[in-house]
Amino acid sequence: MARLFIPDFYVEELLDVDWTFLEDQGVRHVYLDIDNTLELQGARQAGPRTQAICQSVLDAGLGLSVLSNAATERARTFCAPLGLDYLGQAAKPLTGRMRQDMETKGLKPQELALVGDQIFTDLWCARALGCQAVLVRSLGGQEGFWLRVKRKLEKFLLLLGQDPRKAPRLPLKTKPIA
Repeated sequence: MARLFIPDFYVEELLDVDWTFLEDQGVRHVYLDIDNTLELQGARQAGPRTQAICQSVLDAGLGLSVLSNAATERARTFCAPLGLDYLGQAAKPLTGRMRQDMETKGLKPQELALVGDQIFTDLWCARALGCQAVLVRSLGGQEGFWLRVKRKLEKFLLLLGQDPRKAPRLPLKTKPIA
């Protein structure tokens, strides 16, 4: 049970991540979630923070796609200005859409990282596919009924000693000395 609910890596803020670390681990492509990972739940466009995160991933030499359970049209609207591939209505934690995209790109599970804020969708999907699982602290904001239920289940895992925040931290960018 422990492996299913503990990510390979945990990070508080994606903006600070040194993405070259994942490349050094053999990752060639990153899938990012939208809601409460890149932007607040329901966002239809990427703000400057998301743009900077995506550019940082690409600058590290990694491929990048968005994998979201949001409606395909909203994922398209969100990703088009960024020029990113997207998979909307991904039905995470099911792996079918991600597996199909991975195969189209000629990638293997061990060459992928899935980054998201939810244990029962993002982390579970990554585990089921066999790729690197990166859990990020949720941006918070308004959350629907089912997401609030899942958040309560996540808190229950803490009582069982399954604290995903105890996973290894992703290395952060080194700040230049002024």
